[in-house]
Order: sequence, then C-alpha cells, then structure tokens
Amino acid sequence: MAPANADAADLDIAVVNAENFEVEDYLLVGQRVWQLAFDGEEKRLFSTNGVSNDFSVIDVEKRKVLKSITVGRFPWGVVVKD
Repeated sequence: MAPANADAADLDIAVVNAENFEVEDYLLVGQRVWQLAFDGEEKRLFSTNGVSNDFSVIDVEKRKVLKSITVGRFPWGVVVKD
C-alpha cells in the first residue's frame, strides 16, 4: 500500500503508442519507478520501485502486472539474464 501522501503519478507506468505518442494505458506498480528492463524476448518488463522497496513483473502483451516482489531498501536498477 502506498503512503497517504503518495502522488498517483509515482505509482504508474504509462503505456505509450510509439507511432503517435498517445498514452494508451497505465499500469499500477510500486512507488517511484526508477529503472525498467525487458527480458530477452521482450515479453516481460521489470520495474524497480525505489520507495516501496520492491520490483514489479509485467506481462507486456497483456499489459498486466503479474506480481510485485519485496527486495529490500531502495532498489535502484535491474539487470535481466536469460
């Protein structure tokens, strides 16, 4: 759960159409997204959420957050190895 003073924009990842740059959707993740990385097939997107101390696993095709996993204090980056 986000703190009461959390700005809603700090909790979302915007899905943007690469052709017209329109925002098509928002995915609710943890607080303060700092880094993103795709898996090798670009089917999963991983988001480090610095202030909520977790990272989120996103199904790119379904535009769905599959799970958020607590990882410790202020996760800054993410590297994916297939």
